[in-house]
Amino acid sequence: MRRRIALACLVLAGALVAAADVGASIVPGAAIAGVRLGMPEARVRAVLGEPTREIRDTTELGDYVELRYPGLRIFLLPRVGVSSVATTRRAERTRSGVGVGSTVAAVRAGIPGIACQVSGGVGLCRVGGVRRGARGTDLSIRRGRVTEVSVYRVDSG
Repeated sequence: MRRRIALACLVLAGALVAAADVGASIVPGAAIAGVRLGMPEARVRAVLGEPTREIRDTTELGDYVELRYPGLRIFLLPRVGVSSVATTRRAERTRSGVGVGSTVAAVRAGIPGIACQVSGGVGLCRVGGVRRGARGTDLSIRRGRVTEVSVYRVDSG
């Protein structure tokens, strides 16, 4: 009986976590516009369709693919899948309503643990890590408002 109750609690907790992200098109440290970190390229295309531009290149860090859609840039690495998603779309929002166009005050109030470095209306707000294996979210600030939101996974592939 105790195992059934414990299992029911775990299932309910999982459903509540999933429900928390419903309606949020930006999930800090995880996803933007339905594109999740680690997602394979084929799944990205299934979610968003064909990109308006596709770039395949190699740098000193290795191969990468960049898929561009209106207001979205998605970077993929071999063996990793999606390593970052960035948006300038005003329609993409967190559960608390933070997104492109939000003020720094709204960002601080709406994203727990966020750290902002803003001077003269220009700067960056970040939540998450910058070490290998970490996930995070950056919000670029210009004129005191968010101009771009990106979620990322720190991984060299």
